[in-house]
Amino acid sequence: MSQLKSRLFFYAFALLTIALYWSGLKGPFVFDDPFNLDPLGLWLGGQASALEVIFGNQSGILGRPVSMASFWFSAATGGLRPFPFKFGNLLLHIACAALAWQVVRRMLARDEKLAPHAEKIAVAVAALWLVHPINVSTVLYAVQRMAQLSAFFTLAALWAYLSARVRLENGETRAAALRLFLWFPLMLALGAFSKENAVVAPALCLVLEIAYFRDARSRTTLVKLFYAAFLLLPAIAGSLLILRNPEHFLIGYEARDFTLVERLLSQSRALMQYIAQIFWPRGALMGIYTDDFAISRSLLSPATTLMSALALTAISAAAVVFRRKAPSFFAGWFFYLVAQAVESTVLPLELYFEHRNYLPSIGLLMAVIGLKDLLPAHWRFDRSSYRIALPAVFLIAAASFSWITWNQAQIWRSAESLTLNAIAQHPNSARAIVSMTSLAMEKGDFELARSLIKRYTDDPALGHRSSGYISTIAVSCWQSKGGDPAELDRAADRFTPPVRLQDALSFRYLLDMVDQRQCSPSIDNARIAATIERLLLAAAKQNETSKSKWLLRIVAATAYTRSGDWIRAQEHARIAWTRAADPAVGGLLARIYIHNGRKQDAIRTLEEVEARVRGFDRVAHDEINEIRQLIAKMPG
Repeated sequence: MSQLKSRLFFYAFALLTIALYWSGLKGPFVFDDPFNLDPLGLWLGGQASALEVIFGNQSGILGRPVSMASFWFSAATGGLRPFPFKFGNLLLHIACAALAWQVVRRMLARDEKLAPHAEKIAVAVAALWLVHPINVSTVLYAVQRMAQLSAFFTLAALWAYLSARVRLENGETRAAALRLFLWFPLMLALGAFSKENAVVAPALCLVLEIAYFRDARSRTTLVKLFYAAFLLLPAIAGSLLILRNPEHFLIGYEARDFTLVERLLSQSRALMQYIAQIFWPRGALMGIYTDDFAISRSLLSPATTLMSALALTAISAAAVVFRRKAPSFFAGWFFYLVAQAVESTVLPLELYFEHRNYLPSIGLLMAVIGLKDLLPAHWRFDRSSYRIALPAVFLIAAASFSWITWNQAQIWRSAESLTLNAIAQHPNSARAIVSMTSLAMEKGDFELARSLIKRYTDDPALGHRSSGYISTIAVSCWQSKGGDPAELDRAADRFTPPVRLQDALSFRYLLDMVDQRQCSPSIDNARIAATIERLLLAAAKQNETSKSKWLLRIVAATAYTRSGDWIRAQEHARIAWTRAADPAVGGLLARIYIHNGRKQDAIRTLEEVEARVRGFDRVAHDEINEIRQLIAKMPG
């Protein structure tokens, strides 16, 4: 296939991809989109600077400023509507596919058996990846541009590495050094500051090195320095950091329904389910309402845990055994596993999300192509039968993927269609139940809302079902400004630790409704605060630095201030003001100290807040100045 034909082929699939996704581009923001994008509204309203938006994000340990800068650009050019963000994601998806095409082509060029067909295979892989339905929940989920940008710069880093290795073989040491020690770290940094997943780029380079650069003599001092600088030293530093502060990385487990071991066991099943969806996508089951994914409590609970672990082990062993005979199978398979390493191993993240396959799925498609090396030598691509069969297989796959992707885009057209599909396909998803309840309340169908919440509260498998009782009150508040205080008692009686983020959000929502006088007088701030006290007492062993717990304490503190009990409000705010808490928590504590006449405590707390606030955070500094003025008016 000539370069011109390849380009035309790719352009045709790029246009097809735009057509498939177009109807979903006006769909709603979902889940954590508002959390990440709402600061853009402050910027558009002149209440925050661009620097605050770009460098003030709290997603991930690096803040992801590259992603936030791209969101700022979308808002600046199209406003705070879903379309400019999702259209930007779609264009970036095409750009990622173009890079994937070039990286795969360079990989296959190192495979002796596949090298003659590297161009056509690479562009075919890129085309299938473009239209694959596994990517819909990345492209149409606005904030997942973070995952896309991370993938884009990781692919760019791999391109730089492969180019450098070829130049080293050709004796072009200076050009190779430029790519290894300038372009690669630049792409790595841009990727990591988009989303931390990009830190796997050096490990992916090692996979390619083992697969395609077998001659040890080609591993010059330059290559050894590269791996020392970008893989060995960071791995040692990271390990020491984790060993020194393990709680910093693992504290999130305190707010989860699973342990570290259970998560690792569950990920074996998650990976196998991802693989099944990549090769045999079932569109109806796809999406973002996957919080109903079962936890693996042991190797035999469920039994598919052991089967999945054995399957992953067997495939990995086969890839190692056939590394020399089928290098692209080895490279593709371990590309998939390594690219999953950040989100599918030890970090206390949710168990299952399709967007985790955005970059890894490229490797999986490569691994399947690499199996060709294991076929008998006389089964050549240029045989007349293959000239008909292979294009036919490609067209069937492309047509099937495109059809499913188009149907998925239709589901993403509105919040209602997303919710209806979710509740139909994931009836045990807590998120789907909550979303469907909200939809029913908006339509005035309060009986449906109550029946959904009852499903939520009656399910013993839902550890955080106590928040369902709070939702029951909210429905009554919506319907008739009512609310049964007995539901607060039920929420406390049936609460099972730990405190979860949903608990804090539920009580915060109820507190706002009470503040707006939407509920019965019997549902008041004091009673809400007392209920929260009971939850916190039951979760006494949970670390106070857990975000869900200090957030709930702040809700309690707010409820007590509104009920006039400033002493108890002070106690909760004081405990919530940990090293993990947001500066706003310290601001609230300082205001409570001021009200309680504790001037020195207020001054000390304000100093601690100032130490945590960045210089460009105008909103925070305005708050600090206001508190400082209040302190100045205090006697003594």
